Amino acid sequence: MFARYHTSVQSIGRWKVTSYQESVSLRGATSTWVTVDPGDFVVADEDGAVVIPQQYIGRVLEEAERLTATEVKIREALAAGDSLSECLAKFGHV
Repeated sequence: MFARYHTSVQSIGRWKVTSYQESVSLRGATSTWVTVDPGDFVVADEDGAVVIPQQYIGRVLEEAERLTATEVKIREALAAGDSLSECLAKFGHV
């Protein structure tokens, strides 16, 4: 659950579930609307949210793991004394 602001007003007793497992459309940052479907992967923090459609979850997670492994190698090389330009030449841009 994410909200635009905090409120001290309690909502218990003033709402009810009218449906679930349905698609919802929300305002987007890079498009006017974003549709979130049941089964989509949502990653969010205080800066925003990213919705990964269900059919892409596997590929996105594999790529994220690959990038993370490369970042670990870059950090190790930097700690060993390599310069950033040497790391970028060796590992590429992440």
